[in-house]
This record gives sequence, structure tokens and C-alpha cells, in this order.
Amino acid sequence: MQVTARWLFNGLFEEELTACRSGTVPQRKGVAQIASWYILNPEYSGRCEDLLLPLCNDENADVRHKAKRVFFNNEVFTLPNAPRVVAKYVKSKAFADDSFSLMLSLREFAESLTPFTELILMICDEFTGPLREASKNTNTGAAGSVREIPPILLRLYEQAQDQNDAQVLSRCLDAWDLLFEKRVGSTRELTNEIEK
Repeated sequence: MQVTARWLFNGLFEEELTACRSGTVPQRKGVAQIASWYILNPEYSGRCEDLLLPLCNDENADVRHKAKRVFFNNEVFTLPNAPRVVAKYVKSKAFADDSFSLMLSLREFAESLTPFTELILMICDEFTGPLREASKNTNTGAAGSVREIPPILLRLYEQAQDQNDAQVLSRCLDAWDLLFEKRVGSTRELTNEIEK
């Protein structure tokens, strides 16, 4: 952790940081922890992104757990490069481990969702593809996560309606169709959300 912090704040220990990034599990966890703490700070976000995102695909689950901590905070959506950062996370092993924290952060994000259209549709693709079976198993976090999709997708649809964005409206409806077709989560929950 100290090596990462010193590099981040003072530009010191670059060689040591390089070693830590591919070093032992505790070293990689330390890099992930510092990067996840400081990525929301505009002064450090770019450098932290470069450190953090590869660790979201680390072979060790504990390292991935440290790396995903920032996605528990809906402020991640205020980063200047938020769509890119979060999209890379959605395609990572860390998201497959625990998609719920990001889904809650997205639900609690009070600003418009339209800048995150691609991201939301990418999440739908993950749940109709690689996470489909996990979303049906109530013993997994994916089952809880998939319950968050309908209100988020509906909110995006309504915001697109307000902006008269026919393309986003159409893509939201296509996503609903695919969720039904693939029987993602509970079809009853999806239907109830539409009828509200």
C-alpha cells in the first residue's frame, strides 16, 4: 500500500510499484485498495484507473474484491471517463463475482441515466449471456442484481421519452424483449415492473 501511495502522491517507487502490480496477493491487494480509494479524486483518477481495472480481472478473488470497492459508491458515475471505466468493470471477473454493488450504485445515482445508455444495455447483455444461469440461482448475488435491472431500464426508457430519443426507446424495448426471451431472473418481476 505504501509503495502505491508514494507513487501516486509523489511519483516515487515506480519500479517497486510495477513489481507489486504483478507480485504477491497481499501486494496486489494493496495496489487495488489504494487505487479504489483514490480513483474518485480528480487529481488521481487517471492513474488509479490504470492501476485498478486490470486488478478487476485478477486471478485471486480477494484482489478482485479490493478492486471493486469503488463500484459500491455511486460517485463512480461522476468520473469524467465513467462510461469507459464502468464498462470495463462490467466485462470483468469482479463484476461476475458481485454485480449487486454496481447495480445498487446505478439505482441510487440521481442524475440522468441517458449518458449511460450503452453501459445499461451492456449490463442487460451480460445478464442475457454469461450471467444468465447465475441470475436464476437464488443463492448467487446475480439473482439479486437482476431484480435491479427492471427499474433501471424503465427509468432509462422514461428519460429517453422525455428527450424524444427514439433510438434509445427502441433499444430499451429490445433489451426488455431479450430479457423475456432468455427468461432472465423472474419473468413475473419484469412484468410487474412494466405494469407499474
